[in-house]
Amino acid sequence: MNRASPIETRRSLQAADAYAKAGIPFIPVPVLNAKQKAETGVLATQRLEQIEREAEQT
Repeated sequence: MNRASPIETRRSLQAADAYAKAGIPFIPVPVLNAKQKAETGVLATQRLEQIEREAEQT
């Protein structure tokens, strides 16, 4: 496992804070490598797009 850099850690905390402020429930998921990070990032983007679509329908 590679440790996150201070920049990566700060970005992760900022993202978590943004979700919390927006009232979006989230589960932090640790990743072990760049491949997992990319896969998880794609999934998060898909979920956020779904949330956006649903919000536009209401």
